[in-house]
Amino acid sequence: MVVGGLTLAPKIYKSSFENESAELSEMWGPSNFADHFFELGEGMGSAILPFTASVLILTLDRSSTKTSNLKSFGSDLFRAHIFNGLITLGSKGFVNRTRPNGGPYSYPSGHTSTAFTSAGVIYNHFGPKFGIPAYIGAAYVGFSRLQENMHYISDVVAGAALGTYIAYKITHRKDNKGKFNIAPGIVKNSPGINISFQLM
Repeated sequence: MVVGGLTLAPKIYKSSFENESAELSEMWGPSNFADHFFELGEGMGSAILPFTASVLILTLDRSSTKTSNLKSFGSDLFRAHIFNGLITLGSKGFVNRTRPNGGPYSYPSGHTSTAFTSAGVIYNHFGPKFGIPAYIGAAYVGFSRLQENMHYISDVVAGAALGTYIAYKITHRKDNKGKFNIAPGIVKNSPGINISFQLM
């Protein structure tokens, strides 16, 4: 319901989205300070970081026969980003919104959804002590996308909502554990993905 609503919003409220101003992006102007302050946002919002972290966590913890909290975190982080990536890319293709700078596939912001997915998984596993700083970092990524004129504010808000929702659903899927699993693995001595689905 949430994912469908976020995806369909630009179609249902087409005129509002078409007339949205990029003034929040433009307010920074040619600011060297803003350029330097937000330059880390591109890297922080890259999906490579959480994917690499989750694979490392699961690889280092493979020798353990018990399900540790760290292994559970790595597994949830990996799953959340798989689903976030699929849904975000699907939404981008479906909506096909032009960016403020003229580029394609603006809605929703992928960097923002990635950052909020990571923050949500961290928060739900480790609580406010680590979760709040993670969310602050995610907000920084969102503002960086605005400052770089890559997105409208609705793109960033949608990305934040999508990432937060996916993280929550993945980390609170108690009743569905074991029915559908996707995780990194080694297949014939090469990196791969293990997918399992249990009908009953």
